[in-house]
Amino acid sequence: MITYGGNAMSVDATIATMKLLKLHGMAQSIAELSEQASSAYSKAEPILQQ
Repeated sequence: MITYGGNAMSVDATIATMKLLKLHGMAQSIAELSEQASSAYSKAEPILQQ
């Protein structure tokens, strides 16, 4: 879960938000990395939570 403004966001919600912001490449990367449960996603998760 990713928190945003005090609310928890799922990976799906984060991807939807990225797409709304026209950040399609970033949304695709988040989806792929979360599916792989990669170490890169795990390390980036705290940054995404801000």
